Parts: sequence; structure tokens; C-alpha cells
Amino acid sequence: MTSKTFSEYINDLRVAKAMELLKQASNLNITDICYCVGFNNVTHFDRKFRQLTGISPTKYRRMIINS
Repeated sequence: MTSKTFSEYINDLRVAKAMELLKQASNLNITDICYCVGFNNVTHFDRKFRQLTGISPTKYRRMIINS
């Protein structure tokens, strides 16, 4: 129905939750958020986040803070 594989769907959910945490939980660092949303590797998390949003988690957080 979604025309995505199971892994793609799960990664979409994880990145969406990470975006939510990056907005709300300023006390958590990006590594903590990575593990909280279910990624086991920070590099993989960063790669998937960039792939789905077009920017890194750090840039996303800065963008949210500055706006």
C-alpha cells in the first residue's frame, strides 16, 4: 500500500520521531536521539536522516532553534 519496503517504512517512522525529538528535547544530544529512535549506528542514522530530509540532524536542530 505504501510502495515502500518494510525497512524504508520503519526508517521513515524513526526519522520522523527523531525530528520530533530534535524539536522538543534540547537536553538530548543527537547520539542519544539516534539510539532512542531505534538506530544502532550514528553514521547510519545521519545517512538516513540526510537521505529523507536533505539536511543533517545537526543542521535541522540549528534551523529549528534559529526560527
